Amino acid sequence: MRVLLIDDHALFRIGLQELLQRRGIDVVGALGDCQQGMELAASARPDVVLLDMRMPEMSGVEVLKTLRKRKLGMPIAMLTTSREEKDVIDSLQGGAQGYLLKDMEPDELIAALGEIVGGHTVVAKELTGILAKAVQGESEVANAQTALNDLT
Repeated sequence: MRVLLIDDHALFRIGLQELLQRRGIDVVGALGDCQQGMELAASARPDVVLLDMRMPEMSGVEVLKTLRKRKLGMPIAMLTTSREEKDVIDSLQGGAQGYLLKDMEPDELIAALGEIVGGHTVVAKELTGILAKAVQGESEVANAQTALNDLT
């Protein structure tokens, strides 16, 4: 499996890179710059991109949407600390195949990456309640969108 990491926190990025490499995963790049990360995604064509949600120059959702506009079809998984409903929904609606939390266990991350590369969408189990509310129309994001739809 070939992975590209885009995260502005150097300590986390380098630690995750080492963890993945020790598990036999090829890290094609570990970058803190969104523009460089998008360029490397286009040239290296990794099997999966792990993308932070909150970065100074662009949000993870903006990077995600830019990669999708450029017709890069590789799976992209958000790897973040954000448990905010809007972030989860925006990421999945933007084309992410995964929404994972940075505090997950290493074995869970490796398993999730395998599932994502295998074509599945994976969301951290702690966030299934948010997804259930969104599907049932009870989420804050869904309610806000419904209210806007009523405007003429």
